[in-house]
Amino acid sequence: MKDLLNCTEQEILDEIKDQGIIEVKRIKTKRDGALIDTANHILTFNSPKCPNKVKIAFYNLKVRPYIPSPLRCFRCQLFGHTAIRCTKEQICVCGKSIHTGKPCETPITCINCEGQHAVTSKECPVYKQETAIQEIKVKENLTYYEAKKKVIIITPKANISYAKASTPRGFSSSPSINTQELVKELIPVLVNALKDILMPNLSLPSYQNIPLPISPKRGRHGSSDLDTLTSESTSQLNIEVVKRKKKTNRGRGRPRKSTQDPAQDDSSSKGDDEMQNATQ
Repeated sequence: MKDLLNCTEQEILDEIKDQGIIEVKRIKTKRDGALIDTANHILTFNSPKCPNKVKIAFYNLKVRPYIPSPLRCFRCQLFGHTAIRCTKEQICVCGKSIHTGKPCETPITCINCEGQHAVTSKECPVYKQETAIQEIKVKENLTYYEAKKKVIIITPKANISYAKASTPRGFSSSPSINTQELVKELIPVLVNALKDILMPNLSLPSYQNIPLPISPKRGRHGSSDLDTLTSESTSQLNIEVVKRKKKTNRGRGRPRKSTQDPAQDDSSSKGDDEMQNATQ
């Protein structure tokens, strides 16, 4: 609100500190090398959730989360860190080595996306991606690296990946692998390997068209030779058992009666006596 430009930060804080606000900071912009105050302010609350509105004097002002601009290093021109701890080569905004006192030579190449624009351009796809990272970081209360991973996952594929765009010059990295294409290529190989392991007979064509003989005795598919061998062996075993039983039963039971007549028995006994007397 422009009316607040006439007030200092401390005066604004004293007016609204009873609403849970502990700090007020005015946002400034740089024009022609000088910092100029704006009507926007950053309010710090003493709770993790900020209200939708705050009341200052007679005004109800809307409150929204503050999303900072992407952090860019002024030394190497890459995003995500500052120049204080940067040890990389110093690069100009035109994408070439630093040239103090000389105008930038054409063509201008962005070191982040390799596009034909300066690093400071807000149309740079890497700059837009960094802006999305900052937005997710603030709204979902994540760290920078957690928000960065989430943005990379949900970002649709373009002509250049973020990993390639954020890679500095002179750094060689292996090409990214498309996981879906790799899985499609590996599935047939795995299926064939499982067939060879679990069903080896299916891979042998000589066993596919051989008809199985039918056993005439059992009326089913199977080996007829095996059926005959087993039937013959069982029949021989049964015959031997019967013979053994017959032999063992002969010596048991009552004595058999003679089938000859008694007259023949008497004549035979008399003949035996006469033969004995003659010999005597």
